[in-house]
Amino acid sequence: MTIQAQFNEIKWEISDTKIMTINSINYSFGVKTEQKKGAGGNDKVVVKGYKKDSITVSYTVDRSCGVYPEQENAKANSLIGIKDTFILGGKRFGPLKTMLMKVKPSNIVYSPTGLILSMDITLTFGEPEEEKEKKTAKKKKANKNKSSIAIDTKRVEEIKKAKGLK
Repeated sequence: MTIQAQFNEIKWEISDTKIMTINSINYSFGVKTEQKKGAGGNDKVVVKGYKKDSITVSYTVDRSCGVYPEQENAKANSLIGIKDTFILGGKRFGPLKTMLMKVKPSNIVYSPTGLILSMDITLTFGEPEEEKEKKTAKKKKANKNKSSIAIDTKRVEEIKKAKGLK
């Protein structure tokens, strides 16, 4: 048995009883930026924070490959809102904890008796807003706890002159 990827109870694997593999994976991440006008036409790009990471996984479930489409769809829907690590090729892929945000079945093929033979499923994983807010709050708190000293340079110069220092 070979496990291609895994998220919680969903395993994309090839074994002697089941073939369920990923068709495509899209991963997006980035930073939020702001452009500020600089003196002399030198514009600056300022990084304002990170965008939410997003992973989209598309795969096909087919009854003839030992996978029951109804069960796989129900399993995926039961995991909406669950945070876990997405494993690809035995290694973490994306953020440490990502949440299953959306399940979208498509291209459903029915038998003449109404049995689902196959379907494509697209899973969308993301980082919940609360996680981003916690990270931002921690950074703000860390910046707030940094001490700063305000020095009155005129007063320092007066003291130096009074004591005869240069």
